[in-house]
Amino acid sequence: MKKTLRILLILSIFALLVMLTNSVLAAYVEVKDEGDVFIGYDGSNVVVTKGEDGIYNLELTGDAKQDLIIRDGENVVLDLKGHTFENFTLACETIKIQAGGTLTLKDSVGTGKLTVQDGSAYAVIENNGTLIIENGTVVQKAWSAVLNNGTAIINNGKFEQEATATWSLIDNKGTLTINNGDFDEGEKYYLIRNENTLTINGGDFKTQSPDTSLIANYIAPEDKTDETKINMKITNGNFYAPSITINNYEGHDLEISGGTITSEEFYAINNWGNCTVTGGTLKSNNNSAVRVVYSEGENKPSMNIGENVTVESAEGKEDIAINNTSTDVNMGTATDKDGNTVVGEVEVVVEPVTCKVGETITPNVTVKVGGVEVVADNLKMLSSDEDILKVNDDNTLTALAEGTTSLIVTYGEVSTQVAVNVTSSTVTEPEEPSTEPTNPEKPATEPENPTANPEEPTDTEEVTNPNEEEIVQTGDYIYIAIGAVVLIVVANVIYATKKRSRK
Repeated sequence: MKKTLRILLILSIFALLVMLTNSVLAAYVEVKDEGDVFIGYDGSNVVVTKGEDGIYNLELTGDAKQDLIIRDGENVVLDLKGHTFENFTLACETIKIQAGGTLTLKDSVGTGKLTVQDGSAYAVIENNGTLIIENGTVVQKAWSAVLNNGTAIINNGKFEQEATATWSLIDNKGTLTINNGDFDEGEKYYLIRNENTLTINGGDFKTQSPDTSLIANYIAPEDKTDETKINMKITNGNFYAPSITINNYEGHDLEISGGTITSEEFYAINNWGNCTVTGGTLKSNNNSAVRVVYSEGENKPSMNIGENVTVESAEGKEDIAINNTSTDVNMGTATDKDGNTVVGEVEVVVEPVTCKVGETITPNVTVKVGGVEVVADNLKMLSSDEDILKVNDDNTLTALAEGTTSLIVTYGEVSTQVAVNVTSSTVTEPEEPSTEPTNPEKPATEPENPTANPEEPTDTEEVTNPNEEEIVQTGDYIYIAIGAVVLIVVANVIYATKKRSRK
């Protein structure tokens, strides 16, 4: 028995050592002596100093294999110093930032890399707190180079995808701001998959994939809720893809105010949602620069392209192509009063028309495309009865005879029909009354002193409280209860006294 217990004890110690060896090493900073600190173990090629501001400064002295966890409340600055930093444990990220933690990544030499080991299936960085990337190269081998669930800012750096990648280079589920950087994707998956809020202020974005778009506003249907609102803003940058460059899916928002967005074979922008472009260049070398897509049963798309936007399509291709699979929703393109090109569902609204014989009027017609009022230059009008109502060449209406007819107004492929009532031009004025109306008779008698105040009680009259009787009765009950209690107490005292006297 003792031998068995001894063997079990040895096995338990061995298992514990194995667990410690494969555990996360870098999250816990230990201090040996003043100015001499280390992460995990000596010889890790990671030197740590803690500043007076409480920030941990990590510098590589050589290539390092660590599983770095930034915990809640910790603020860490990691300088690659030209070396390679990768995960120690295959089954975890190289760097994981917990909620409340902050990491700033930089490379003061310029040749440093952050990646995962070959065979690891995890992201290089998973951020649930705050991530700031100043520079350095992040290499994706499996899952994303950056999986952002918190707040991330990329000020510069290089981001690469290798052939073994299994997901998008950048997957944003939080708030991501890209101010600059070089983003080079391989031949599959999105360069950036935005599932929350993304702002791009600059950078170079390029993919080699002929099958997927460069950047997409997209979330899986099973992850989408009624509160889901995905937004992407682009103010500057260069974007290139062999296929679709930017895909904005149904129900999401895309705002572009600058930058050059180029597609080689398809569309610079493929829009299923709501898109506004106020600046920049949209270009396709072999197709239409923009496509707007509506599929049956989905939210209706809208698009607004400002007059200062440069749109360049291949020769013989229209700048904006519309793909509409619905027979009930009419999609179209028009220009609003500010000179912007709008694309969306076409609505024609005609106010009711009434006129008199001999009158010539202009009907009040409003055309909206994608919810925006547009300049309706190509309206067509038709009267169902030309003997009652005539439509002139300038789309004015002349009433010819009394009666009711219909006016049909058409814009593009959308028509609206309204009834028109034509009345006689002679109007009969109502006759003047022959006698003056008389005033209604006053009542025979007037109420005596109607403004007098109701009588007030005199000093000799007693004003009674309607609740007084109830109050008096309640007081009587209280006195009776007190008396009963006193009697009970006295009776008990007498009984106790007599009982003692008998003893």
